[in-house]
Amino acid sequence: MHPLISERAILLEDTQELIVGELHFGLGEGINGTLVQQTIYKETMADLERMIKKYDVKKLVINGDLKDSIGIPTGFEIGMLKGLHRLLEELSIEAVLVKGNHDGSIERYISFGCVKSYKTRGASKNILVIHGDSILSDANSCDVLVTAHLHPVVQLEKRRIFAWLFMTRTKGRPEEIIVMPPFNSFVGGAAIEVNRAPLLKKFYRGSRKWTTYVIGTDGLLYGDLESVSRG
Repeated sequence: MHPLISERAILLEDTQELIVGELHFGLGEGINGTLVQQTIYKETMADLERMIKKYDVKKLVINGDLKDSIGIPTGFEIGMLKGLHRLLEELSIEAVLVKGNHDGSIERYISFGCVKSYKTRGASKNILVIHGDSILSDANSCDVLVTAHLHPVVQLEKRRIFAWLFMTRTKGRPEEIIVMPPFNSFVGGAAIEVNRAPLLKKFYRGSRKWTTYVIGTDGLLYGDLESVSRG
């Protein structure tokens, strides 16, 4: 299992799967009409296509929030979903969507699977992919839990940068939790606050039980969860 830090994705070399989260197709509708939407969409799709080709991906795992609207997809979003379908067909790869809180009523508009959680394996470990907006009963049945949803950022002096959160422990399951940054770099972000993240709050019992690292998408280590949360 290889987190691609600057590319905001996880590559599973054994199965040739690529995990990305937070594509948010349709983002920008309330900003300045369709031009902004199309620009964000095209850049996100270009990044996705480049990575699929670069890493010879056979299956795309979308970790929630494929679209931006909460309910039924808008007309623009439906067109964008069709564009994703065409790309998958052209590249002859499979896909599965781990449903997120923005993916309401999306099942009838996609041609691939839509699930609450996705199980796979990498580096001899059982991996469970969930979006993270709710706590699932099987979240503690895996070795590695991969989640998204939080859009974590580190606040710097003059700007914010998206970040990864890595949590490991020697006893208990999961042994490791990975919170991914959003693949769509145009979405908003928020500082990591355990008390506002039900899934993290469930598992996090203080820094003595977990070793934590917050790594920016620039590749820099910004500290552990405690120090970054304190700002």
